[in-house]
Amino acid sequence: PADYWFIVGADALKDLDKWKQLDRLLKLTRLAVAVRPPLTETQVVSRIPERIRDLVDLVKMSPVDIASFDIRDRLARQKPVAPLLPDRVIDYIRQNDLYRS
Repeated sequence: PADYWFIVGADALKDLDKWKQLDRLLKLTRLAVAVRPPLTETQVVSRIPERIRDLVDLVKMSPVDIASFDIRDRLARQKPVAPLLPDRVIDYIRQNDLYRS
């Protein structure tokens, strides 16, 4: 009874044709692609197969000077991540004991 999005960075599009059950995923969700500099919307759209472009939403993002790997690494080493994640996300990660080494 709701709309769902599968959110990925534009870098994930390079392997889109190798995704397992892509058609099934697109029946269940829309694909939201984060567009961050230095890429432009035009460059990102050109990476999306034409047959699914109408199932994809572009999400403009401000540049962030940290990768998700770095955040997961900080969490695994129990280093602070407070300015990088909302408090609710940090609470969820702690409550569910995620990203521990």
